[in-house]
Amino acid sequence: MAYRLSSTSLRHAIAHLCKYGDTDVFPHLPELSFLRENEAEVIKELKDLDLDSYNPSGAFEALGPKSRYSFRIVHQLPIHDTVLLLTAVIEMAISSKPPTFGEQH
Repeated sequence: MAYRLSSTSLRHAIAHLCKYGDTDVFPHLPELSFLRENEAEVIKELKDLDLDSYNPSGAFEALGPKSRYSFRIVHQLPIHDTVLLLTAVIEMAISSKPPTFGEQH
């Protein structure tokens, strides 16, 4: 059975990434302009992707400044993996029902 993401969640993820970027450590990716300009085509392609057989790429790893004299290891996912991950998180948030007042856990 194939697991696919919805067009609506993909649209929300792309809108969020185009507005806020994907990190505060690195500059915004130039690919965000591509997502904004070609949103319909990107959504069409990604909504048909079978996530059960998808193999994500590796993250970009670099040293980022932590303070004046120290560094930390920072990671950045490729833009297509970022879109897919954010879309999956959005779908999980939509599918989880928050408890109502007085409901037992």
